[in-house]
Amino acid sequence: MIANDFENEVIIDTVEDLSTFLDKRPANNSNHFILTFNESGFPQLSMFVKDDYSVIYFLGGESGKAFVSCGNSEKSGTEIFYENTLGSSITLARENIVSVQLMIETAKQFFLTKEQPICVEWFEL
Repeated sequence: MIANDFENEVIIDTVEDLSTFLDKRPANNSNHFILTFNESGFPQLSMFVKDDYSVIYFLGGESGKAFVSCGNSEKSGTEIFYENTLGSSITLARENIVSVQLMIETAKQFFLTKEQPICVEWFEL
C-alpha cells in the first residue's frame, strides 16, 4: 500500500505498519492520510483526522464514484480539519464525522480487500 500523510510517503506492508502509521499526529493533534495501491491514486481512501474525530472519503477506481463517511453526530454545522503541518485548514460537515476507531477499522479493511470498505456507512457524492 502507498500511504501519504502530512510528512511523507511510505510503503505499508503489514496491518501493524498501517496501525502505527495512522497513529501519527504531527500538528494540531491532526493528520491527513491518503491510502492507495496504484500510482494513479485510485481507488483511494482519504482520511482527515483531528483529536478523536475523522472524516473519510473513498474515491473509486473503475466506477469513478466518490463517497464520504456518514457519521451519527446529531450536531449540525462544521468542524475544522487540517491539510498539512503549515495549518492549512478544510471545513467539513459534522454529519460526516466518525470515530478514529472506525477510521482505523476502515483503513485496515481497505488494506486487506483493496475495495471500498463496508464497515462504514457511505454517502455518495
